Amino acid sequence: MIFIFDFDNTLIDYDSDDLVLNYLGKPLTTKENWNDYMRDTLLNANKDITPALRKIIIRPKYAHFLNTNNCAIATDSNTYFIETILQNNNITGVKILSNKSEFVDGVCKITYPDNMCSLCKKYNCKGKLIKQFTEDICFIGDGFNDICAAINSDFVFARKGYKLAEFYPKFQWTPENLISKLYVTKDLLT
Repeated sequence: MIFIFDFDNTLIDYDSDDLVLNYLGKPLTTKENWNDYMRDTLLNANKDITPALRKIIIRPKYAHFLNTNNCAIATDSNTYFIETILQNNNITGVKILSNKSEFVDGVCKITYPDNMCSLCKKYNCKGKLIKQFTEDICFIGDGFNDICAAINSDFVFARKGYKLAEFYPKFQWTPENLISKLYVTKDLLT
């Protein structure tokens, strides 16, 4: 079995994009396209974002779990953010399924794939990302953007009080299309 985690509001208690935007003094205040806004803000950033990322702490029980189990992360964030945060929390060997990013001339450049989904409305559908795994999948997430990963998993742990726990049970499931077993929990590891 592989344990696949969402990142923002699951492994950490907030959204890493929001934290970086606030650090740069550029919080999203309009209804702009999120990906375009993140890409443009990072391209025009006037300071290094790495110190902000290094302040992010993985929820303590999850850090140990990630290091001692077969785990992956499926996220709408980007590889630079996730790799920096994992490294700072001494987490290694976790496969990252995310938007690609790299630093070029001191600027974080994000590449968003054309992996659009009609259900979750994301450019990088987590359901499509996790289909590469052949073993049983236990997905742990929180938001509506995790719905496609949940549908394509064998077991789902949805964070209590968040959108995934609210919306997943509302789908019109029949015995033929019910794929996942849902568990709503405050914290998977308690």
